[in-house]
Amino acid sequence: MQQKTPQYLYQRNGTYWFRKRLGGSHGTHRVSLHTKDKDEALAARDALLKRWNEIDRKGTSAKNMLALREQYLSIPENHAARDTLEEEIADKAEDIAQELGVLEKMHLRPEELTAKELGKVQVAKRAYDVGVGKLTLFVDFVPDWLKTIENKKTRSDYRRAFDLLMNKYVAVEELDWDKCKVFLRDRIRIDKKSRATVDKWKGAYINFWDSLDKDTNLWRNHKLPETEVIDVQEFEAEEVRAMYEMARQQQEIWGPWLYHVLWIGAHTGARAGAIRELKYNRDEQTIWLPRKKKEKKDRTIPAHPAIRASLEYWEDNRKAVQTISNKFKLLKRIRGWGREHVFHSFRHTLVTALENVECPENVAMDITGHKKKGITYGIYGHGSSIELMRKYLDQVRF
Repeated sequence: MQQKTPQYLYQRNGTYWFRKRLGGSHGTHRVSLHTKDKDEALAARDALLKRWNEIDRKGTSAKNMLALREQYLSIPENHAARDTLEEEIADKAEDIAQELGVLEKMHLRPEELTAKELGKVQVAKRAYDVGVGKLTLFVDFVPDWLKTIENKKTRSDYRRAFDLLMNKYVAVEELDWDKCKVFLRDRIRIDKKSRATVDKWKGAYINFWDSLDKDTNLWRNHKLPETEVIDVQEFEAEEVRAMYEMARQQQEIWGPWLYHVLWIGAHTGARAGAIRELKYNRDEQTIWLPRKKKEKKDRTIPAHPAIRASLEYWEDNRKAVQTISNKFKLLKRIRGWGREHVFHSFRHTLVTALENVECPENVAMDITGHKKKGITYGIYGHGSSIELMRKYLDQVRF
């Protein structure tokens, strides 16, 4: 009779794996235990379950405190029920102190505690402050608030905004108008973010503060510095080839997909966001690219013969824009390029390559998505034919 595999364990090619369903969802957490020995797998499973239960208990405790907070703040001040709830919140905070082993040290002065004890005491006291509404921790409220943002791109932008804010601050109450001003300005001056990006993040903070019925004026009426204008430089043809070969030959570092993205970018002049969403027509050998940023409209261009294999791969192995951006930034830094070289540099490179094969300017603009100059081409023109664009684009070589 075959022996039953212990609970939460299963084997894959002889190696034991841990598997447990995530509470409140249809998801499952799986992790390799890196052993084929049953006793070692059981010990590793028990350690994982212990950590799992501790995290679950802390999460439940935090939710209970937030539920008490909601009840407490909904009761008018000076109402007897408020006092009763405050006592219950205090009891919960003491329970946390008891679990952390510092209940007897709650009333000691900071200098009488070790650094470790002080940290635990602050956790318990912070729990009380959260319960009575004196403290609003970002970690308690931001995740649920982000779920209310329906647009996926906006939600991603807002998550990034709060990642930055939470790296510096823990709670809403830490911030005042001056601190908000410095924080926003530093994102432009230190992080070199555009004013438009910081304005978008400011909108996220205002919406979040408003959802908590907090004073949104902290984030308003800040005069932000102008965005530093960067003179974007193109890549030389040899640099494009070197980048492509580096990513292709070092796939264990860059992944099996990056060199395809670089090659597509070089032969289309498309932004990373457009590459993420492109549609490849195999029958007609064309690429549809959505408009991005200041581009006026979507465009359809010929698929250069050199990138058809890359397009086939990309159709089934797309990556998020942020993933593309992160990998590209790392690659360009390793190759010694600064802020003047960006993914958009590929468009400038392609324009030069088209000039070198004597492509008419209006055709080059149709290929790369640049706005046409002049009334004749800009207003009355209907765009170049696929055949005409292909005639010049297929001559480009890197």
